[in-house]
Amino acid sequence: MNPHCTLAWALVSLTGCLAANDAATAPPSSKKDEMQITIEWPKGRSRIELPLHYENHLPMVKCRINRRPAVLLLDTGTAINCVFRTRLEHFGIELLGEAETRTHHTAAGSVRMPLCGYEVQLAKDLNVNVSRASVLPSYEGVVADGILGIAVLKAMNANIDLSSDTIVLTLKSADSHK
Repeated sequence: MNPHCTLAWALVSLTGCLAANDAATAPPSSKKDEMQITIEWPKGRSRIELPLHYENHLPMVKCRINRRPAVLLLDTGTAINCVFRTRLEHFGIELLGEAETRTHHTAAGSVRMPLCGYEVQLAKDLNVNVSRASVLPSYEGVVADGILGIAVLKAMNANIDLSSDTIVLTLKSADSHK
């Protein structure tokens, strides 16, 4: 594992392996606010390993968003998946509408963010459709296209294996998940 990680990531490493199922996430304020996730799991596979790589000492996952190459920052401290506003056009993502927003409570205060939907391909034939995802403001120096949060990892029974810098995904059932 890269020795120069953020404090949050270092705290995760103390346990050796993080079970995404056990992560605590704050419940959304209503069903309407919930991000929706549908997983299309590849037939014949019950386990998939996603390699982690590091940019500026932060854990990243290479993937595809709407069939275009992308990099998502792994953030086990947030429940939601997000994409940065400056990347919307690149990935062909449209906002859901002016009234479609979600309030996020951050250290800097409450922020209303617009919502969108997109498809993430994490591995060959492993597609995750995300609707009602948040659109983050753009930050200078961020090398990722968005954030991979704990909700998607939890839906795929993910474990982060720090000894091999991989995310191990395991099938919960033969059907697609929501």
